[in-house]
Amino acid sequence: MNLYTVTAHFSDHRIGIGQHKAISPFEALLDFIKHSESLNGFDRKKLTDKIGSEERLIHIANGLLGFWNWHPVPNSEDVDELDDVLGGHIIQTDPNGPLRENG
Repeated sequence: MNLYTVTAHFSDHRIGIGQHKAISPFEALLDFIKHSESLNGFDRKKLTDKIGSEERLIHIANGLLGFWNWHPVPNSEDVDELDDVLGGHIIQTDPNGPLRENG
């Protein structure tokens, strides 16, 4: 298990932050979506569906322990409250976690 800090950025400039112990950054993101107070009033299931799978995370390297960007896939067919969720970051904050090689 690693410790991850997950952030969510909103269109009105609010930021939600949570720390989650998880096996992977994607699992930490799912836990954040499930439990974060900053997402109260949002359709959490629909947000999870808009994010999709772990392959949607963008892993930033440059010697960091782990830093990922995430964002929901926009749906041009309809506009909903989830358009206010712009995405965010997942930061591996456990110093004993694996180091990602640059490349």
